[in-house]
Amino acid sequence: MQAASWRWREESRIPSQAWNAVTVGATTRFDQILEETDEAGRSKAIAAAGGLGPTSRTSEKWTKFWPFKPDIVMEGGNWGRDESGDAIPFDSLRPLTTSPRFPTPFLTTFADTSCATALAARLGARLQERYPELWPETIRGLVVHSARWTARMLNGRDPHRMSAMETKELLRQVGWGEPDERRALASAESAATIVCENELQPFHKVGSSIATKDWHIHSLPWPTELLLGAEEADVTLRITLSYFIEPNPGSRAQPTRGRYRYANCGLRFEVKGPTDSNFAFQSGLNARTTAEEEDDGSSSELADRSGWVLGTQGRRIEGSLHQDVWRGPAAYLARMDQIAVLPVTGWWRTRKFPEGHECHDCHERRIRYSLIVSMESETNLPIYSTISTLIGVPVEAM
Repeated sequence: MQAASWRWREESRIPSQAWNAVTVGATTRFDQILEETDEAGRSKAIAAAGGLGPTSRTSEKWTKFWPFKPDIVMEGGNWGRDESGDAIPFDSLRPLTTSPRFPTPFLTTFADTSCATALAARLGARLQERYPELWPETIRGLVVHSARWTARMLNGRDPHRMSAMETKELLRQVGWGEPDERRALASAESAATIVCENELQPFHKVGSSIATKDWHIHSLPWPTELLLGAEEADVTLRITLSYFIEPNPGSRAQPTRGRYRYANCGLRFEVKGPTDSNFAFQSGLNARTTAEEEDDGSSSELADRSGWVLGTQGRRIEGSLHQDVWRGPAAYLARMDQIAVLPVTGWWRTRKFPEGHECHDCHERRIRYSLIVSMESETNLPIYSTISTLIGVPVEAM
């Protein structure tokens, strides 16, 4: 009991555990020391290009009730190490920025997670400037949705075939990888992204108890004929569900699944399988919401993956941003044309507050969410133009 209490106190002091924030780690592409000094000649870069930065922290030791962090990694420069093992901040291993003492000097270097966080904020600002009508939930989701793992992060492994332990270690070290600004800002002909912004009321009162109320099924504007005609061409489906949680107002709030759980409500997504009929898919969802069951995603194996990086069980993890990636034959994806968004129990359902309290009747509140879906292929499939024709709202392609 004492050990569990100690872990809670330790983890609650880590600002990176914030559920609604984009937590940014550091990667680097700087691995060559260019200074022409004796010290530089005796030193080597600590981190390899494309790998985790030497000062970036991970969440590998956090308990299962905290989200996987960081969400993404961005350029944070590197450090050198001399023969004695001392770390040295060589300028050639760090990005440039404007100096705080501008104009003398004009430029300086910066590094580590402060540098990475600044670059992430820049990407979010560019997205908001280009698409001012999008919700903050969507901007956050697009930043993470555009991230990819580098070859160094994967170290020769296929993310769709890794063990459960390897997958969780990867997510707790580098999140979903390094975002790509071009990919975040616009679709391409063979890589299209669609966004749905919506809200639902997760709970309502039935008699004297609180039960699940709304869950949504989204029919996707899939280019079915194109996918079926592509025969065995591989395509990738990436889904991101982004929303903001409201922390429990009680002082006894804990990162557990009891009455005083941390989040007001959670959301999860499920995808229709390639062999499921619409009826079978929706019946399964109805059974799950009726049973009011919640999986904590802590099982030793990621069951029912079927081409997914995480799979049905594996993506039921804590946090307010959930993502998964599927890869397989185009003909299979043609039949995976429905996504459901389901509520997960939170304190909106389990706690009662007296009249006059700001949280009175919190079970009647609604929650916004952004569902981001992208389809891409390494072959020259006209995915973007076909989808834009189906939805009738063209989005700029690059």
